[in-house]
Amino acid sequence: MSTLSYASEPQIQYLYQVLEQIGRGELVVPEFQRPDRWSGDQRLSLLDSVSKGYPIGSVMVWRTDIHVNFRKQIGPYEVPRSKSPGRQYLLDGFQRLSTLFAALRSPKEANIRDHRDGGRWALGYDLRRRNWTFLDDVDQGEMKFVLDGRLILDSVALLRFQRSLDGDDADELVEVSDRIARAVREYKIPIVPVVTDAVDEAIRTFGLLNTEGTKMSDLDLVAALTWQEDYSLRERLDTAKERLGRLGWGGIDESYILAGIRAALDMDIYTSSGRELGEALRRDPSVLDDVITGFERTARFMRKQFGIVGLGLLPYSYQAVLLADVLRRHPRQPKKALRSALVRWFWWTTAQASFSGMSGYRLSSMLRYLQALDSRADVAWPWSVSAWEPLELPNTSDPRHARIKALALQLFRYQQEDEDLISRLESQAARALIRGVATSGGDLARDPGNRFLLSLEKEDGFVAALEARRRGVRFEHELFRSESYRASHLINDRAWECLGDGDVDRFILTRRIALETDFSMFLTSLGVPDGAVPED
Repeated sequence: MSTLSYASEPQIQYLYQVLEQIGRGELVVPEFQRPDRWSGDQRLSLLDSVSKGYPIGSVMVWRTDIHVNFRKQIGPYEVPRSKSPGRQYLLDGFQRLSTLFAALRSPKEANIRDHRDGGRWALGYDLRRRNWTFLDDVDQGEMKFVLDGRLILDSVALLRFQRSLDGDDADELVEVSDRIARAVREYKIPIVPVVTDAVDEAIRTFGLLNTEGTKMSDLDLVAALTWQEDYSLRERLDTAKERLGRLGWGGIDESYILAGIRAALDMDIYTSSGRELGEALRRDPSVLDDVITGFERTARFMRKQFGIVGLGLLPYSYQAVLLADVLRRHPRQPKKALRSALVRWFWWTTAQASFSGMSGYRLSSMLRYLQALDSRADVAWPWSVSAWEPLELPNTSDPRHARIKALALQLFRYQQEDEDLISRLESQAARALIRGVATSGGDLARDPGNRFLLSLEKEDGFVAALEARRRGVRFEHELFRSESYRASHLINDRAWECLGDGDVDRFILTRRIALETDFSMFLTSLGVPDGAVPED
């Protein structure tokens, strides 16, 4: 590019000059930048540092004559398109400058639009408390003592505000406002330029940076490193999640999709860096569609084989990642032998909590196991399998717990013809497990032995029947008429007798044992996973 020599040298500029460049559209934010991520405390701390003259770090800009798509909005502000032939793109300092631009620019100079953070961008300095605050946190009666940050760089507006101050401490408050305004107006910031017309070089430079206070996530880095004029990873992921949303998996975290991409590219799922992934995906961007196809097949497979009708019922997200790597290779349903092996694998890894706190080594070992299983090679389970006894449930029915999700699936196996129940599971996942009866002291009320799975329209009658049994009252309900119906909710004869005796605690504990025994028997019926050697 043709440029003056000073354009490639570091410079010191007044902060207000940098903000003016943003306001005129001369310094813009490239689309490959990450989203706004700063917390409210970080924004307040930044303004505090500026008003005290503390350094906040340098800003890196990319200067070039070429056009790169850029954001039309910073914080809650729209920014105009510059008519200048040369452009500056913000590489490092976005979180800081977006905060300062939104807090200090006059509303008259930009069009404020609705923004996902609402009023949390508007900051002011409380002249009496001597601290920065969000304007929407200020009581209406105290607002006259808070200097709106957007008045500081507007001399006329600042003077008008100062004249409105009254009270015995008005002179002192004017002096404080002058001091804050002077500190902001005189604040200087180092600008470090990168001068090149090579987009790849600028993107890689961005990828090397860590902005102050907020480390870049894997997604931020990979999205930046893969960005091209006709390829935006974030947009592709949004489209992919829409596809998965039709199967109830729209809420899957992007980190697991990235893990699936790592697996597809034969990279270490756990330890390979975002930089390595970004460079590999840039060379082969089509792999994303292949991975999403694998997740779609996994969602259908899990729905049919396990009753996982929504993502919230998945015990461990990495189960989906590893299954997707297998199923993306199978345009049609896997053959019976592989299908049976995958079913055993899923239930045994759930029962053993194999993915709870799993290390990178164990995760890679499990991926290699499934890949060998898929290719019909000799396969060995990555670690020993515990000898089976009735599997203990956790003490409480926390719906986030993998074993409680498995309990919902366990109960669903007996009732999956109920379409209303399916709808409830899709929306509530393990939260659909309802409390059956109260306990005398309440300690067992949250126990899994006191949790049942029913559609919403059947819930009240079921609970009323349990309470009637506890009180020794005959009730017109299927629980009283049908032993098979009770069995479908894993209420065995002994538990039913305990409830009829009014012993609620014994009923819950007896049913808990029935649930644990049933699941262990189910695992035994499936058989030990291929290549697994149980411990003595």
